[in-house]
Amino acid sequence: MRRGTVGLLAASVTASVMMTSFGCSGSTGSGVTTWSDDASAGDASGDDGSVVDQGVPDTTVADSGPRADADASAGADGASTSDAASSDAGDGAASDAPPDALGDALGDALGDALDGTSCGVTGGACCPDGSCAGGALCIGSVCGTCGGPGLPCCASDACSAGSACRASTCVKCGGFGEACCAGSACSGGYVCGATGSCAQCGSVGEPCCGGGACNAGSVCGSGGLCVCGDVGQPCCAGSTCASGATCSASGSCTHCGGAGEPCCGGTGCGTGNVCAGGKCIASPPCASDPDCAAPLTCGGPALCSGAPCFACIAPSTGGGPLGSPCADSTTCASALCDLSVRKCAAPCRLGSSGDADCAAAAGAAAVCTDVSVLVSGVSGRLGYCEQGCKHDADCATGACQASTNATLNRVDLICAALSSGGLAFGADCSAAGSYCAEGACLTTTTSGGATSSRCSKFCTTATDCGGALPACGLATFTLPKGGTQSVATCTP
Repeated sequence: MRRGTVGLLAASVTASVMMTSFGCSGSTGSGVTTWSDDASAGDASGDDGSVVDQGVPDTTVADSGPRADADASAGADGASTSDAASSDAGDGAASDAPPDALGDALGDALGDALDGTSCGVTGGACCPDGSCAGGALCIGSVCGTCGGPGLPCCASDACSAGSACRASTCVKCGGFGEACCAGSACSGGYVCGATGSCAQCGSVGEPCCGGGACNAGSVCGSGGLCVCGDVGQPCCAGSTCASGATCSASGSCTHCGGAGEPCCGGTGCGTGNVCAGGKCIASPPCASDPDCAAPLTCGGPALCSGAPCFACIAPSTGGGPLGSPCADSTTCASALCDLSVRKCAAPCRLGSSGDADCAAAAGAAAVCTDVSVLVSGVSGRLGYCEQGCKHDADCATGACQASTNATLNRVDLICAALSSGGLAFGADCSAAGSYCAEGACLTTTTSGGATSSRCSKFCTTATDCGGALPACGLATFTLPKGGTQSVATCTP
């Protein structure tokens, strides 16, 4: 069918040439045959009455040799030249070889185009099956380049070295923040992260490096990230661990808060347990020593049902007696250190019976005062037995200072350590933010309305006073729940 189609096209071209030959004068010259416009040049009837082709000679006849002479002679004899040529033309075939060669060439060219044998080159049309040669890619029916950064991905999502196929486009790969190359490969020590991009590795929260390696202080977790802080993992920076774990001496996080386990954060334990000596023990809460069976003592503080409390715990061996200096409860025989005054204390019930608890535990001079405490981030108020006083001479160490008892709405005088950095007796304490070493800033107002503020102290006689505050008189304290209380204080 393909060759036949080309034959028809060639015949049409030949007919056009034939028509353009009409009207020329009949002569032979310059090696080209032409035709005269006479009766013999028109259509003629054959002997059988059929119309036959004029037998137009091949326009490519190149000379005036014998064949040309024969044609001319036949014209001279009066015979129609169409008769001489009609034997071939009437059969529907061209009279000479050159027209056949032209038809064959056209047919071959068109056939090749239809067969696709000349398609697929870069910049040319894609072959009928959508393929291209030389690694080119068929893009919108045209063969184009592919595989490089910014170019379409080649067949099977292939890209050139240093590129990876993402969303049908080749992009650079391997560097920090770039797409991972084939096989999840990255360069420069980076690793392929969960998002498919090359990322830093080794630090906490970053992907594990090759072979599951992580920087010091972290390990490769099950999710492929370097982690720390959970039970069995290294302690994070600052010796910190996740909730429910504490940093051990070996530098790893271990369970805490349960009975027999380390106290969480130094003092925290789970429900039903209290922290004693750095370990959590199962123990009931208490308000004073009589609430505990021997040899346990009421100490702490601890957390009971989420609130600060005292609990029955073993006494600290070798701890100091009541009133001795302490750094924490483990340094007191009573297993209780009042950190507000840094002295060993005993617990007491807040309320009217508190002083009686203290008298039984520490002698008639002891008073029960309430102290604000913070246990594992939970604040509350507990009763502490403190050594009572009226002036500094009553205290073996420290000084006689005022302590606000919010529960009983009073001011208690107790022996406590001097406030570090506080102003000395008699110093002006009117400036904002200033405070007195003995805890009492006395403001006086004259009859003329002038005021002055100076650091004072408690007294029993004028011999306890001196300097700018030589007299021992009554000073009025404003109470936390309203009202006032008069206490003997050094005054002007």
